[in-house]
Amino acid sequence: MWFDNINIGKRIVDRVFWFPKFIISMLLFIVGMGAFIYMAYWIDEKESKNLVTGTYKVDSVMKDGSSFSLEEIKNVDENTYNSLVDSYLILKDGDNAYLYLDGKASILKYSKTNDGINIGDIHFEIYRKQLFTSFKGYDVYFKFSSRSQILENEDNNVQNNVEEDSEV
Repeated sequence: MWFDNINIGKRIVDRVFWFPKFIISMLLFIVGMGAFIYMAYWIDEKESKNLVTGTYKVDSVMKDGSSFSLEEIKNVDENTYNSLVDSYLILKDGDNAYLYLDGKASILKYSKTNDGINIGDIHFEIYRKQLFTSFKGYDVYFKFSSRSQILENEDNNVQNNVEEDSEV
């Protein structure tokens, strides 16, 4: 019959033109995934500038463009390591912050800026839910660890050394 010739022609066309269809579908897939990744990155960048109240602990330090863990700093500069190992920051509702740095605890007011926050005289920049500041020639990164705004009882002498509105 005449419609058998149509099916044969369709099968020939399908065998010949499968490659361009494949290329077009792969390009559409790649463009779609690229748009998805870009949007996810853009949203993450936008969210990373939001300040979250809670506890931040020292995660790593950077010197001359290289990132170092606290253990690496301990092997090189034990005084800096001792100053940073137990350091943390608690951002509280109401623009108060509890900062324990270099063995000294302080309750200070904080204010938001375009690129971070000022806690007393110390400026912290925000990058990907981390706060960082300069300390003894290092850029110190404080990583968000919990939403808790309560001082944990892991170091008893921290609670006894609080200086109201002091500068670190």
